[in-house]
Amino acid sequence: MVEEQPRVPDFLTGISVRLIATIILVIMLVEVVIYLPSVSNFRANWLSNKLAIGVVAARVLDVVPDAMSLPETLTDRLLTAAGAVAIAYRRDGQSQLIERTDVPMPMAEVTADMRHDDPVSLIGGALEMLFFGSDRTLRVVGTVPGTNALVELLISEAPLRADMLVYSRNIFILSLIVAMMTASVIFVVLSRSLIRPIRRLISNMMAFRREPENATLINAPSPRRDEIGVME
Repeated sequence: MVEEQPRVPDFLTGISVRLIATIILVIMLVEVVIYLPSVSNFRANWLSNKLAIGVVAARVLDVVPDAMSLPETLTDRLLTAAGAVAIAYRRDGQSQLIERTDVPMPMAEVTADMRHDDPVSLIGGALEMLFFGSDRTLRVVGTVPGTNALVELLISEAPLRADMLVYSRNIFILSLIVAMMTASVIFVVLSRSLIRPIRRLISNMMAFRREPENATLINAPSPRRDEIGVME
């Protein structure tokens, strides 16, 4: 029975591919950890910008006795700028409402309370919208700076979710490019310092196994002082 001679693994079956895959995987996992607070901040900033317009509407309502006395052109402009169907202003137990008259008032299906700005709540809200959102009506709640008054907006979550998906896609593409470039650089460095010397040692050992009497196959040690040098 002829003993099967071992062969030096090629690129696809050797440690090289595993090394590249491991580096890319680790970098992508790190990017996920960075992505979660990043996309939650993107959502929070988007909603805060809408709330800022709601605060402007609240300031306007502060100087008028009744929201019905506001010109329709002004209320339409505020609602359009906020992308809202309605803006509610609640203070001192009273409420004032600005709403569109050309569409029926929708029921809020999900609430984004911007008073709860801890990282867990923000990340949870962002993930919930990404995975389960569609075209639901979003109730956004925030406070008027310097007061205890509340501002509430009724908006469609579709524009925000679309922006979040584009943002996520761009982050993914950028992360993949960074991971591949980093993996390539690390691989080149490790290939020259570790993989090539190891493959050369393996080739010499296998050749010496086939012809142990051939003194020319004895590997000449290099001046390296690390583990590879000791092996040589």
